[in-house]
Amino acid sequence: VGQLQAALRAAQQQAAAETRTTSATLASEREQLAEELAQFDAYRARESAALARDRRVLERQAKALLKVPDRKERSEVDALKRELEAVRADGRAREVKWKMAASRLQKQLAAAHDEIA
Repeated sequence: VGQLQAALRAAQQQAAAETRTTSATLASEREQLAEELAQFDAYRARESAALARDRRVLERQAKALLKVPDRKERSEVDALKRELEAVRADGRAREVKWKMAASRLQKQLAAAHDEIA
């Protein structure tokens, strides 16, 4: 009975020692896991920020590409610019013509006034 109790006590002490080492190992692993989780969360936050930044840049570039006129639109714009310049030149020519006519008529009016007077 004494030997059985001693063997039982030794087994209990061995089990208690194993439990303590296992508990310490488990606590160590939990700490390590918590650190790895914190590192992963930080990494995920950095990557999410980088992805959001890249998405904003790509959206800005896409908007810029949509604003750039294509070849057909550029040719239309050039044609309209040429037409506008032609209309302006025609308007300037008409204005010069009208000024000359107005000047000529004013001279004739002044001459007529001088004849009457």
